[in-house]
Amino acid sequence: VAILLLIVGLAILTDEVLIPSGGIIGIISALCLVGSFWAAWQAWWGTHPVIFWIYATALLIFIPTTIIGAFYILPNTPVGRILFVDPPTEEEVIPFISETQRLRQLVGEVGKSLTLHNSGGMITVGDKRYHSESEGVLIEPQSPVRVIGVKGNNLLVREITQQEFDAIRAEQAAAKQASVPPTEPKQPMANSQTPAIPPMNGSSTLADAGSKRESQETASNEPNVDFDIP
Repeated sequence: VAILLLIVGLAILTDEVLIPSGGIIGIISALCLVGSFWAAWQAWWGTHPVIFWIYATALLIFIPTTIIGAFYILPNTPVGRILFVDPPTEEEVIPFISETQRLRQLVGEVGKSLTLHNSGGMITVGDKRYHSESEGVLIEPQSPVRVIGVKGNNLLVREITQQEFDAIRAEQAAAKQASVPPTEPKQPMANSQTPAIPPMNGSSTLADAGSKRESQETASNEPNVDFDIP
């Protein structure tokens, strides 16, 4: 009886790891192990103490070994792979997170319902279409709606009146226009010069060359003022 209750108690302890029961299976396993210990006490303590201490040592080893094996060894076995579902990988989670973040940016936007929402359907926000869900209320096609949240990969929408739709669109347009910085006028180039008009005849060109030569000769005959100052 002691050995049988020990095997049953350890098997039920393994089931406690696999099956969530709120502790009921754990209590049954504890009762089986206590009964096994009591049966071993009655059978071997007075007549075969060595067998009893061997049993007690095995009991202290088997209980933590069973728990560790149920948590770490069993999931890597073929049976454990069937019983345990592998968590999603990072490659599987990242697209869902990025899509959810992209949809959350649409909260507060308004649009039109494309299909009848009962409760799922499709809406248009701007020039794009999105899968959407209502709050359990029927929404007729071409009804103005507002995005109030994200539910999975769908937008959660609520029907609004046409006046609210026009007012929200006007506010969003005004906010978008206010956020655009005004364009600065182009400044004229500082080094821009008006091109000189060439002379119309050769006489004016000769006169200009003669006056330029006379001014250079006069400038060369003048004393250097810097050296004349004491």
